Amino acid sequence: MRDWTLRTRLLVLIAALILILLPPRVVFAGSGIWTSGGPYGGAVHSIAIDPSDSAKIYAGPRGGGLFRSTDGGGHWSEAWARLEAYSVLTVELDPKNPATVYAGTAAGLFKSQNSGESWSEPMFGAAVSALAIDPATPTTLYAGTYDRVVKSIDGGLSWAHSYSGNAITRVVLDPATPSTLYLASGDGIFKSIDAGNSWTPANNGLTSLYVLDLVLDPSAPATLYAGTSSGGVFKSVDAGGSWVLASDGLTDLQVSCLEVDPVDSSTIYAGTPGGIFKSTNAGGHWSAASTGMDGQSVLSLALDRASPSTIYAGTAYDAMFKSSDAGATWVMANVGLAAVDVRVLAVDPATPAKIYAGVLGGIFKSLDSGRSWTTAEVGLSDINVYSLAIDPANPETLFAATFGGGAFKSTDGGGNWLPSNSGMTNPYVRAVAIAPSSPSTLYAATYYGVFKSIDSGANWTLANSGLEGLHILTLAIDPFDASVVYGGTEP
Repeated sequence: MRDWTLRTRLLVLIAALILILLPPRVVFAGSGIWTSGGPYGGAVHSIAIDPSDSAKIYAGPRGGGLFRSTDGGGHWSEAWARLEAYSVLTVELDPKNPATVYAGTAAGLFKSQNSGESWSEPMFGAAVSALAIDPATPTTLYAGTYDRVVKSIDGGLSWAHSYSGNAITRVVLDPATPSTLYLASGDGIFKSIDAGNSWTPANNGLTSLYVLDLVLDPSAPATLYAGTSSGGVFKSVDAGGSWVLASDGLTDLQVSCLEVDPVDSSTIYAGTPGGIFKSTNAGGHWSAASTGMDGQSVLSLALDRASPSTIYAGTAYDAMFKSSDAGATWVMANVGLAAVDVRVLAVDPATPAKIYAGVLGGIFKSLDSGRSWTTAEVGLSDINVYSLAIDPANPETLFAATFGGGAFKSTDGGGNWLPSNSGMTNPYVRAVAIAPSSPSTLYAATYYGVFKSIDSGANWTLANSGLEGLHILTLAIDPFDASVVYGGTEP
């Protein structure tokens, strides 16, 4: 009996460690083969639309991989599994040959010459967050990394240094004069008039220097718009010579992305953590344009050049949204785009087809063994969930560990959540566990110790003796003895 108990304890500990190593999406097995089972969503940092076929769209998510839709965002599939291990930060298509696709990732720049079916080895090892292609000579490329811009004149076979700086976020070429370039960075905006050989600051009037996005008016390239981290939108009408604030009506001044309507350049869209804003008078005034998005944080935007009333928005949690009426309304367009960061799974012991997935941004629930998913996060949306625990005596009762929000409790199978933090002095909870032999006893691991509850989470007390100064990442409780708890720490 003693040996069996020891084996059980070891199995519990191993299971807890496996949970830490789960991949950033849910997969399920059948006949020895693993397939993606959703939930659909994730953080989409970049969108590219094929200029020759606007139904073909590429999306680069944080969770890894490059996704492609061939039906205008109706369905998505991975362009190539090779990129699954890398967060895609930017996607660009060759304007003359859209089958040539470039993906800037955390591991470098990759190139495909067959619409994403296969990819080259990384062209260089630095994370690529910005990429610009010369529309007249598409073999000329400019790639922005965290601290520099490099240039290639042979389609990426070789690269030369162009600029050194801080946090390059965007590189933009003047389509009428491609030797004129602008870059956005953590130090403001810089301009080159000699194809990147030299750069000069272009920050006159720009009071917020951390620039997250930069776009120009395609019909009047001397007009530019800059989205900043804290100052809203700025506008220049003299090719970056001077800037004026153009943020009237913006209620969120962190502007992550901008798009100018290619047909009516007085229409501009801005993506912010608070949703999308639209201007119809060249930045003179902005109005909210997020109906249907439910407060989504917007990371990327793309307009269909053939039909600019069709817009795609990449968000921080639910991946892709689409508007077919110039931003008046939005619908989710993420079927197949399984790029959420899934940090924990929990299976209902009484109803195994019922599964919960804790993700960066909330909780999803499946009632059919992972084949379809719905959100289950009323009361805790937009909170990163790192751990879930189901009460074995009453599986409708769940606890969620969140990073920054403390512990939450649901008594209706994830339908609604309420904070469960009385006595818990640290809100950065990485794990929560219920004692199988005494379900009213819980332990919560935080960045600065372990807390214990003996009344189903109503109250918590510190249970940290011997753990001072350690960051606890995971917990496992002896199935027969609630006083025996195992904790995994950072090195």
